[in-house]
Amino acid sequence: RDSIFSNNRATGETHPSHGGAISSGCFVDCQVFFERNYFTNNQAAYGGVAYLRRSNVGDRISADLMNNTFHANQATQAGGALRLEHTVPDLHFNTFESNSAPSGAHLSVSSSVLGYISHNALGLIGSGDTGCHFDASTGAATQSDFNAFVASSCAQKLQPGATLLATTAPYALDVSQDMPVIAYAADGPLTDTGATGNACLSTDARGNQRPQDGNGDGIARCDIGAYEQPNPWRIFSDGFEP
Repeated sequence: RDSIFSNNRATGETHPSHGGAISSGCFVDCQVFFERNYFTNNQAAYGGVAYLRRSNVGDRISADLMNNTFHANQATQAGGALRLEHTVPDLHFNTFESNSAPSGAHLSVSSSVLGYISHNALGLIGSGDTGCHFDASTGAATQSDFNAFVASSCAQKLQPGATLLATTAPYALDVSQDMPVIAYAADGPLTDTGATGNACLSTDARGNQRPQDGNGDGIARCDIGAYEQPNPWRIFSDGFEP
């Protein structure tokens, strides 16, 4: 929780490397939690950020990932951000931008059961890469809501609760506070386009309250991704200023 992983490398000598920042291979039932973290420029052959695999056949790791940002990570084989094998992942309010891998620049998932996947932004990827890779043994998400993606390969298991976008840009890498975030445009397709009220996580990657009226239309809906745009400061709440 609340950690930054930057410029880590996993290098394999006799075998390909796994997990540039984090690697977990459980031999017993286990749960893994990532919450409010920022991952950038991490690299491995499989899982530029993290490689999670349940080592005993027939069992799976439970993985809960919330309010994390995965930016500019790389895998030379698969899973530029995440490589998941024999897992049950629940993904909520995560941002994936500019990750790179020949197979699954953002997500590479095999022999897994997708859980509840909501409010994730899966944005730009490297040239010639695939955004997501789900093998045939991985079932569709048990529930999918308010996800947005650029690469059509991410639609395979995330529909119907996902929207294909031409781009998630413009966005800015905001390093003005201790926890860096990707800040999407206030008038863009990821701001105020999620759920309302209790369907949102209560806070974002910086601990700011969700939901807020980030686009200033008078209705507070939570944003897609790890960062919640704050309420704009205005004199006229009826939209007179624009």
